[in-house]
Amino acid sequence: MITLALIVASATVGGGVAAALLLRRLPTLRLQLVGLALLAVLLPLGVVLLSGWVMFHMGADVKILAVDAGSATAAV
Repeated sequence: MITLALIVASATVGGGVAAALLLRRLPTLRLQLVGLALLAVLLPLGVVLLSGWVMFHMGADVKILAVDAGSATAAV
């Protein structure tokens, strides 16, 4: 489980850095800001969904509900 968590964490950091470097290539500041806003929403959402999916297969339904409640609170 810890190995999977480390893989997900390193993939998140690597994907975020790669996406940030790609965003710098956009021609206008407005497009860069829109891309950064999308990245700031989609990257953590993807990680939460992946983590929830892994926890679901472990039978940790209560933990999934806690993660969902935390995500919904942060979104609001």
